[in-house]
Amino acid sequence: MSATDVNRESAQLAALAGRPALARVPTYLRLSGPGWLQGAMTLGGGSAITSLTIGAVYGYELLWVQPLAMIIGCIMLFALSHQTLSTGIKPFTAMRRHAHPALAWLWAIAALASSIIWGFSHYPLSAGMLEEVIAVGTGFSLKESGGAARELFLFALALAVWMLCARTAWYYGAGGRAVKVFETAIKFLSGMIILAFLWVVVSATAQQQVDWPAVLAGYVPGGLPADTAGVTTVMAALGTAVGINMTFVYGYTLLDRGWGSEQRELSRYDILMSLVIPYVLVVGLISIEIFGYRDPAARQYAVDLGLAMQLTNIMRDIREDADRDRIYIPQDEMESFGYREADLKAGVTDERFRGLMRVQAKRARGFFDSGARLFDLLSPESRACPEVLHALYSTILDRIESSGFDVFNRRIGLSTPEKLLLIGRLWTKSVARSLVPHGR
Repeated sequence: MSATDVNRESAQLAALAGRPALARVPTYLRLSGPGWLQGAMTLGGGSAITSLTIGAVYGYELLWVQPLAMIIGCIMLFALSHQTLSTGIKPFTAMRRHAHPALAWLWAIAALASSIIWGFSHYPLSAGMLEEVIAVGTGFSLKESGGAARELFLFALALAVWMLCARTAWYYGAGGRAVKVFETAIKFLSGMIILAFLWVVVSATAQQQVDWPAVLAGYVPGGLPADTAGVTTVMAALGTAVGINMTFVYGYTLLDRGWGSEQRELSRYDILMSLVIPYVLVVGLISIEIFGYRDPAARQYAVDLGLAMQLTNIMRDIREDADRDRIYIPQDEMESFGYREADLKAGVTDERFRGLMRVQAKRARGFFDSGARLFDLLSPESRACPEVLHALYSTILDRIESSGFDVFNRRIGLSTPEKLLLIGRLWTKSVARSLVPHGR
């Protein structure tokens, strides 16, 4: 930002100082910016997958996890912004000077690594969604032909998105019209995401499909899951709310924006309005929406989908569970194949084990088939959530079977780009369906 813009903004903040807190919100919303950049980072594929899993598998039971994760993360962001704006010292320099150089370097390296892991995975998601938009809007598609041509097409789309984002980030501190348009677009898109999920939940409420007393009870912590998949889900929620890269980058975006001690209160509003509120609303609405159907058939199909996912997790995580003395395979079925608990803990993979796993896979397939019947009972705009979960976990089951049930030597799953590409494709199809009038 130019010195003139900074002085003008400082004068506006000084004029607001004596006004009530709520009266400051419209101006703070207009002046906010760096927090929206962080919000765009956190409302990504990881948050979506975690919210879908929480709603489909655990219902309302774990609604408290993601808001708590965001509160913990924001305490750190509040402290970082206060320190940065009070001193004007860059985060890395402050950490090196006041903590320890080794800790500063570890923080920087971890932030860079997490940005690559989490940030770059958004580009396949963007490419998959753009591919669907282009296919719906123009009829051009390479999905049927596949092969290298489609891979290059997706790569070109992802590269174009990356170049746009990289240029915006590089010139973010310069301000200007382009940055203002970028921030306004993020605010608009965040608002549209909230309104989209809010509309679905309001519609479900009007049809008496949401148990609101149970929803409210879900925001009160009542314990942690005992199974490996449940603990993993909780850890994923804690990890996808505020990442270590966000704690590193946020201070630099504040300084690049030209903010100083006069903007300390603005930065707190910036975090609350752009990061906390959108995140808590979106992840909560996703979880409520996926579990919020009271039609008896729909509820049973949703339960079956959850069982299919749990069985897939049990097969995939059988080694980790055995190491913790947790065995979820039915004892009588193990005995029928002559496969003992000692064999399981030793990781014995023979025909007895494969036969036992074929039974579990067949059972999971049955639940997946039943869970797929849920789709036709949902409105087009609500179908994406269970479709994504069904596709992700049934693909994992496919890979477990194709590996010959080699679950002791490696953890079978999908890479983050594969997950995000699949989510982007299915979610975009759902959006396209919702634009078509019902009954056509």
